[in-house]
Amino acid sequence: MARVISVEAERFPIAGTFTISRGSKTEAEVITVTIGDNGHIGRGECVPYKRYGETMEGVQAAIDAHGLPWSIIQLGARCEYRFTSPPPRTGSASAAAGDHELEDYLHVYLANRGALITPFHNMALMCPATTDADIDLHTELFTAGLSDLHS
Repeated sequence: MARVISVEAERFPIAGTFTISRGSKTEAEVITVTIGDNGHIGRGECVPYKRYGETMEGVQAAIDAHGLPWSIIQLGARCEYRFTSPPPRTGSASAAAGDHELEDYLHVYLANRGALITPFHNMALMCPATTDADIDLHTELFTAGLSDLHS
């Protein structure tokens, strides 16, 4: 069976307004990916972070280029990679969507190249000390990791 990849850009209304120090939003822009291969299906989603120049189109292009089921959920300064779509709504659903081999790969790949994410989640945390260079390094390494995993 041939690998089948589908990518959708979706928008979901937020009940009320979500506000942090950098702005407010009333909807979540989400990219969902489904990959089927040899009877197995993988799902993922991500939310682009506009402050760092990420857009729905840019994330979509990266997913299209690599064809991998990665996802990023962004809430404030926290970005967590998940491997399911639609995004989990409960802790149980999030735990069930975990992929320990992919999580280990991501942690080790990034750590061996100078970028750390939290050891108990696939989570990148931004803080006032986070620089544009830190974010660029993460993006560069994350992209390289996708390329290495896909090759």
